[in-house]
Amino acid sequence: MLGVYRPDGELVGVYILTLGPPKTGSSLGYWFGPTGRGKGLATATLPLIIDYGHNHLGTSRVRIHTAVNNTANRRVVERAGATYRGSAPHRLPEGSKIDSVWYSFERANDTTGPTLWPPPC
Repeated sequence: MLGVYRPDGELVGVYILTLGPPKTGSSLGYWFGPTGRGKGLATATLPLIIDYGHNHLGTSRVRIHTAVNNTANRRVVERAGATYRGSAPHRLPEGSKIDSVWYSFERANDTTGPTLWPPPC
């Protein structure tokens, strides 16, 4: 887990990178609170997290899903260079399902073969 803080020390965002097997890849989730939204923080920090996963943790794929109607998050992920993989239902921690779109970031020299999409929910 990695926190994103303002210069005054206020926590404005959190990233969680869950390492997974090569065929499905690692999973990245993140959240930015109201004071961290609309300021370009996710756009600026997401590529750094992906780079860290690929180059320091050895992840070959990092996947992100978001709700179909979360256009702001989709723009952030697309600007960061993710590849759109499709849509599929996703189960939330409390058990409900939402319609999600899936993206992945692939390491340039990945040789692990095809990715399993969508990951099981």
